[in-house]
Amino acid sequence: MIWILFVLFVALQVADVWSTNRILLRGGRELNPVVRWLMRACGRWWWVPKIVIATACGVYLTLEPWPDGPAVLGLVTAIYVWVVYRNLRQLPRWGFWR
Repeated sequence: MIWILFVLFVALQVADVWSTNRILLRGGRELNPVVRWLMRACGRWWWVPKIVIATACGVYLTLEPWPDGPAVLGLVTAIYVWVVYRNLRQLPRWGFWR
């Protein structure tokens, strides 16, 4: 079960990057200050450290033998479901199909 949650977490990271890039290409802006900093520091490759760091955190939460690891991973995954949902809701406004 925890591995399914981990795969969902990583897939949501990819969906977040994809949807964020679509919004940014149409003139939108990033609201997360940490990701904005990554964008300034890494330029167009900002998504690489985001995916690597998030995946490493997900692996840690999946493999660490402490009882709250799965609960924390579940909470963070739920937050990213919300983030991706919000991004996808904005895409029509920012010209998703253009």
